Amino acid sequence: MVDFNNRYSPAIPPSVDAELARFLRAEFGKLKHALTDAVVLPAFGSLEIAATPASQSITTAYQLVTAWDTAAPTLPERVTPGVASSAIVANEAGVYYVEAHGTLATGSNHFIFAIHVNGTATDLVASHDDAPHVSGLLTLSAGDSVDLRVKVDSGTHTLQVDYGAFSLFRVSELRG
Repeated sequence: MVDFNNRYSPAIPPSVDAELARFLRAEFGKLKHALTDAVVLPAFGSLEIAATPASQSITTAYQLVTAWDTAAPTLPERVTPGVASSAIVANEAGVYYVEAHGTLATGSNHFIFAIHVNGTATDLVASHDDAPHVSGLLTLSAGDSVDLRVKVDSGTHTLQVDYGAFSLFRVSELRG
């Protein structure tokens, strides 16, 4: 007999004695907890560059990388990539693996790329001249917005990205 309102809590028939019923409830509770903790619902979102984007003038203050022109296939109810916002929103809390990489056509300028959450820089930073790659784990709350920003050490330089991808993958769920 199964209680269809809660698929992990089978109903115990009235004919079962009280001691056995307590034991079964405890064991079913452990099983429910184990099943819940073992399942991580997938969440994935990605922004990509499909065509050669316009160049950006980059200064010593972090600026949003706006080269993205394509949102890759995703599970939109859990992660929302936004081409217009150049960000990916985590619709559910969890631990996420974030990765951004690309190929620059702008020569030897020293660009510093950093992952930002809700506009604040994280410690996920990469300094590269021609092939930046930034990755790491972030603990995100539902609604957090993740983006990639860039700056230079000094002066103003032109950023031209030939290819790039920016992805967010949930690797663990957070439960209250």
